Amino acid sequence: MKENLLNLGGYIDVLLSRDKETDDTLHETNVNKQKYRCDPANAAKADYFVSLHSNGYHASTRNGFAIYREDARSEYKKESANSKELAEDIMSQYPVQFPNGITIQYKVNNDDDGTDFTYAKSITIKKENPKVQNLYVLSYDNLKVPHRILVEIASHSHPEEVLVLASKEGQETLAQKLTDGLLINIKKHFTIK
Repeated sequence: MKENLLNLGGYIDVLLSRDKETDDTLHETNVNKQKYRCDPANAAKADYFVSLHSNGYHASTRNGFAIYREDARSEYKKESANSKELAEDIMSQYPVQFPNGITIQYKVNNDDDGTDFTYAKSITIKKENPKVQNLYVLSYDNLKVPHRILVEIASHSHPEEVLVLASKEGQETLAQKLTDGLLINIKKHFTIK
């Protein structure tokens, strides 16, 4: 997604809180671990904050794409309306379909050139309605960013969606859909040449 946004000719600056998963970032329930995501966005005076995740459930049958935003408290109605509009613009890009299935390249070890595995059944990443939830990274008390959402891009516990997440095609398609929805919203609020 970062590359997709950077290809807009330098009109958008992208700041990542991290670009890979580490032991420190797994299972972030500690406020200090979540705070380190908010502080750089606040310091940069960011206009948008998109927290990307893959969802996991105990039941492997549960799946789909979900967006969370903060509840509309009276003192932050404008910011909540901005986040609601952003969620709706991104949701307009879903569901995402892979009608011919997906191909994953995997390696047994680093010396291996890789083997292609094709799952030929059609896969659809369905969408759920945007959800309101007061999460630390979405609270305007902690994050002074006017447009902020948390996105569960797919489910890593669902047997088909994990294949999409593991494949280059799936990752690129999901990133492009998210970028397209984000750009719809950005163009409503900013001029991009």
